[in-house]
Amino acid sequence: MATYYIDNILGSDENDGLSENSPKKDYHNIDIKGGDTVLFKCGSFYRAKLDNINGEEGKPITYSSYGEGQKPTFCGSVDTLSNPDIWVEEEKNIWVTEAVTDEEVCNIIFNNTELFGTLCWEKSDLHNQGDYYDNMFGSRLFDKPLKPGHKIYMYSQANPGIFYDHIEMSVYGKRTLGNAACHNIIEGLRFINSGVHGLAGENVVDFTVKNCDFENIGGCTWNYQRRIRLGNGVECWNGAEDVTVTDCYFYNIYDSGVTHQGGAECRPANNVHFDNNIFIKCGMGAYEQRDLMPKYATFNNNVCLLAGEGFSKQGEKQLPRLSEVWPMPMGHHVFL
Repeated sequence: MATYYIDNILGSDENDGLSENSPKKDYHNIDIKGGDTVLFKCGSFYRAKLDNINGEEGKPITYSSYGEGQKPTFCGSVDTLSNPDIWVEEEKNIWVTEAVTDEEVCNIIFNNTELFGTLCWEKSDLHNQGDYYDNMFGSRLFDKPLKPGHKIYMYSQANPGIFYDHIEMSVYGKRTLGNAACHNIIEGLRFINSGVHGLAGENVVDFTVKNCDFENIGGCTWNYQRRIRLGNGVECWNGAEDVTVTDCYFYNIYDSGVTHQGGAECRPANNVHFDNNIFIKCGMGAYEQRDLMPKYATFNNNVCLLAGEGFSKQGEKQLPRLSEVWPMPMGHHVFL
């Protein structure tokens, strides 16, 4: 069992990665095995997914951090909208840009999370500052590629690249910022600006998430015709066995902070624990227990604030907002 140190700024792939003094730059070329630990340098920032892999029974793989400073961050947004030169005013206050991303836009973040854009399902609905429309909404569902002619429209009183100090857009990407992998421990990491989920996986066994941050998660199109979007902080699909999420921070999650749910092959979750977390502005619920009642689950000692608020509420013509389980209301701390 080995411990590997990763520093994407000062590290080198010529190093062995076995100490803080000889960190590797990239972890993808390491032969990681069950029982190993991968530590990312605090202050690291990745515009990429954490490619964590399954461990072995009795030998979980740990992904964590070392050093001082901000938790290593895995980010699902791109910042290609900040340049004023890419924007053209098509008509008064309606600005358009082309070919700045080959991904569907799921959320727009202004001035480093100071403001959020409001998704409009039709171009004709662009009426207020920060309203945006993607002419490819729904194209990436189920990992379909975008068609040619991708355009992003925004209502702005001036060129958006001048009106705002900074513009980030969360994109569909790889659907998650990390895997809810079996026999894994994820500790002390930060996941921000995912267009779909934070951590997600299917038939999850022996999975622990500790002291991690999840911010601005979700917003991708689930059903364009029904005007429904999605996105969860930590999602276990079809099965969850021996899963713990503890001492984590969830902020501005489109749907739910933590959830176990599934489709036709869904099995009841067992021995799942969501305790000692902070949930703020979860659009559907802090804890969403879906499809089948669990055999055993706990939701203890959590702080839950402002359910139903955040960017998931913006632009809704009626509240509580739409969902695939309508007319059940959205915006509860616990959704069963």
